[in-house]
Formats: sequence, C-alpha cells, structure tokens
Amino acid sequence: MTVQILADVEFGEELPELRPDTTLPATRAFAEAAGYAGGGRFEDHDKARAQGLPGALVPGIMGMGFFTRMINEWAPRCRIKEIDTVFRAPVLADHEIGRAHV
Repeated sequence: MTVQILADVEFGEELPELRPDTTLPATRAFAEAAGYAGGGRFEDHDKARAQGLPGALVPGIMGMGFFTRMINEWAPRCRIKEIDTVFRAPVLADHEIGRAHV
C-alpha cells in the first residue's frame, strides 16, 4: 500500500521490504565518506571484536538512511522533517536487516 495522506496510516502496518546493502565493503565505504573510518569498528570484523564488539557495525546514520528510504518508498509524497532514533542493539555488517513497522 502506498500512503497518500496521514489518515492512510494504520498503527502496526508493515513498511515495504527493503534489503539494504549491509556488506562490509558498503559499511566501510559509508564510514569513509562520513569521516568515521580509521578505528576499525565499521571496517573490519576482527578489529571490531578486539574492541569488544560482536563484529563490524553498520554506522547508525547509515541505518537511519535505510529507514528514511523505507518511509519514502512507502509514502513517496511525504516529507520527513525529523527523525529521532534510539539505538537499542548493534546492526552488524554482513547481516540482513529485518522488517520495520509503523
């Protein structure tokens, strides 16, 4: 379902499926472009594990970009004014991201 107006939104509705590129090369490239590269946490699984992480992470702002893309595909006429995110668990590079709900 494509959303045209806010009244079309039903609580709990699933957003369209999106399979973003969360591969290590993609997260590395994003981290470099965002100025986050160099510490290993986004570029290398072994370096991230040495820092106590479960593996290389997908940068939070990259995940927010995936989320805004999902919203835009679901409601192409919408305009996102602000996104406020609480990161409750790490998103690991080379792992699939699941579905989102409104």
